[in-house]
Amino acid sequence: MAKEKNSDELMELLDSFDIDEDYTALSNKMDAFTKEKNKRKQNKQEDVSFVQPEEDKKAPESISNTIIAPLKPDTIGDAGGKTLIFPGTTTTTTNNNKAGGETVVINDPQSHQFFKGNEDPDEILRRQVIEEFNGQPVLSKRVKQILFIIAGGIVVFVLLLGGIKMISSFANTEKVEEEVDQEKIQYYNEIRSWAQSFQTLDESQKTRIKSLESKFNKLSEEQKEEINTILRQKTGKTFDELLAEAKSEKTEDKKNNNTELAEKKAQLKSRIQEAKAAVDAAQEKMNDAQQALTQAEEDYNEAQELRDAGSTEAEAALAVLNEIEKDALLPADEFKEKYETNEAWASAKNEAKAYWQQKVGELNSLEINLNNAYYAYNVATESYNSSKAEYDNCVNVYNDLVNQYNALDKE
Repeated sequence: MAKEKNSDELMELLDSFDIDEDYTALSNKMDAFTKEKNKRKQNKQEDVSFVQPEEDKKAPESISNTIIAPLKPDTIGDAGGKTLIFPGTTTTTTNNNKAGGETVVINDPQSHQFFKGNEDPDEILRRQVIEEFNGQPVLSKRVKQILFIIAGGIVVFVLLLGGIKMISSFANTEKVEEEVDQEKIQYYNEIRSWAQSFQTLDESQKTRIKSLESKFNKLSEEQKEEINTILRQKTGKTFDELLAEAKSEKTEDKKNNNTELAEKKAQLKSRIQEAKAAVDAAQEKMNDAQQALTQAEEDYNEAQELRDAGSTEAEAALAVLNEIEKDALLPADEFKEKYETNEAWASAKNEAKAYWQQKVGELNSLEINLNNAYYAYNVATESYNSSKAEYDNCVNVYNDLVNQYNALDKE
């Protein structure tokens, strides 16, 4: 009973301590507490002693909310909300309790005497308050900073991702718009060229203007107006008016129209077959002309080489003849040494002259052959050009008939 009373009084003393008080205030409170205890001891003859357990005891003595134990200074910890007595030499106030409680370390001799008598003046009193956990986590400032940085990083990442998508979408939109503008320019140039060459709304033009309808509708209003201006100058009508006219003219009897269409297709099919045969024949003729031209070119080149060689030989023979004629001017001893007699010189001269004349005659023949080869080459060239023109004409006729037949299929 006495022990419980002492414990309650001790708790009241400790509860009166303020963390912010200095040592003097704490000492005064302890002095007052000690005097009061001593006065009560004298009156009631009550001996209050505290026995420190030995090191080898199994568990510290527990007095209500007070635990007296020979703990080391570095073993401050959770005591389940009770008061601990630790050894030490200083008075400190720490804030090492995670639940918000604080530890008061008292190094006051009177307090020591109260708890320990004169047994050990180095013992100090520590009180550790452990607040109960209210069920809600308390985040430290460092954790809050980390969470804030993570949240900020996520926000920046989302903004960057959205920006990239926005830029990509904007670039794609610009690309699509550029392609659309380029397409409009192509359509405009095509229709404008057609309008400038337009004469009358015949059957072929009806088909043509119908094929241009979708392209015309994609033009801007300004581009349409420019096209209409050109057509008004030529026909007095706009594109839409001409298109409506082309669409409005229909055959009253559809059956008769189909019969007429079938007859036209049959005629065209027959003409296409004839045109195809003409193309084949023209191509064979052109191929023969090509071979003749190639042979004529080879003959001409050969004749030219022979003529050049004959010309060289004739020039050499003439040079020999000229050299012999010059020998007539040599001194008598040199002339006699070379020819011995005038008759020998004259014989050599006549022989050289005859040889030269022979080469000249051969050269003339080669010149005639070259001229003939050149003429044959020209004839072969003209024949080839003519056959090629005939072939090209046959191909054009064939293609035109095929286009007409395909146009009938689209009607």
